[in-house]
Amino acid sequence: MPAPSGAAKDKIIVVAHSLGTLLGLGMVRPKPDLFYAYVGTAQVADEAKNYSTAYDALLQKAKGAGYRKPAGRRGFEERRPSSVQQRRRV
Repeated sequence: MPAPSGAAKDKIIVVAHSLGTLLGLGMVRPKPDLFYAYVGTAQVADEAKNYSTAYDALLQKAKGAGYRKPAGRRGFEERRPSSVQQRRRV
């Protein structure tokens, strides 16, 4: 496919990091012929596991900082995101 008028290159290199890897792959997969290369760093390979791991790390950090749930309120453990809860059941 020729480059659009005024474009210097026919194809581009996509460089994506972390959450951007989901966006980058979403661009490259449907039309790979438009891209010279895809470079992903800190690639998100399993979105549910990624969020679960981040949630657990945040919970541990909050507890280490002295977090205490307010009286009559649910704590972090009871408010786990539904996608993380589903992942835990597997």
